[in-house]
Amino acid sequence: EDLEKRLFTTDVIFRIPGKDLQKLLHGIKDREIAVLLKGKKTEFKDRIMEHVSARRGELIKEEFKGIGRILKSEVEEIDMEFLNTIRQLVNKKEITILEENDEFIE
Repeated sequence: EDLEKRLFTTDVIFRIPGKDLQKLLHGIKDREIAVLLKGKKTEFKDRIMEHVSARRGELIKEEFKGIGRILKSEVEEIDMEFLNTIRQLVNKKEITILEENDEFIE
């Protein structure tokens, strides 16, 4: 389980289909998303912002700017809450995490 926690990182968002990512983000507060974006790579930030509405994206950007400097431990706490939310939604079969070679067939 400890190994799974280390392997399961916030980069998992790149393996969550768009509609599922929207569903995930819908249940997370703007400030938490803003904190989640702190210290992350541009690709991560872009992936998140692509899956929220334009209006919500502006609110998140304002939160992000307003937060300014933040303790690393606070960002890590939000990261863990985010990952726990993902695990819960996957366990309830509300969202999917694709494996490397997975693809959808219509």
